[in-house]
Amino acid sequence: CQTQLTAPSPTCAHCGAACTLRDLPAVLANGGANERRIEEAVARWLSQLDHDSSFEALLGIGIGYLSINRSGDALPFLLRALELHGYDSVLGELCGSIAARPLILAVDDSPTVRRLVSITLERQGHRVRTAVHGLAGLAKFQEETPDLVLLDLTLPELDGYELCKALRRPPGPKPL
Repeated sequence: CQTQLTAPSPTCAHCGAACTLRDLPAVLANGGANERRIEEAVARWLSQLDHDSSFEALLGIGIGYLSINRSGDALPFLLRALELHGYDSVLGELCGSIAARPLILAVDDSPTVRRLVSITLERQGHRVRTAVHGLAGLAKFQEETPDLVLLDLTLPELDGYELCKALRRPPGPKPL
């Protein structure tokens, strides 16, 4: 949330986000975060990425996502931060730990369902990515193939049945 820290602490007193990568279990298991405040901070940083894609900005977004149990969303930003910074053993270990988790894609138009599924599966050691509708789910599937896809059948733009057919279709040209 960009609050000025007055004392070294593993979590921010204002929003509860993780403030350090030094304690990997605490970062990955953080449960006391104020999700709304962290989502607002992440949204601000995301809106500034065109102007500031510094190591600090990418790391802040990644840690913000980790603090609200969204390791699937955090990993791409942490990997970009690692790329910019050069190899850092703590960040490299964190990225490896997250990448080793099984990836689950949850596609549902209900924010409550997405949040509950994400938190539950993240706490069980999975990496979760979520999508609001079928087309977003298809895009995320094409970015990185998940180990499992959970999807709602009644989705806007592309319903669950159509999305399932699209995911099962092999890549390449469509048959005539």
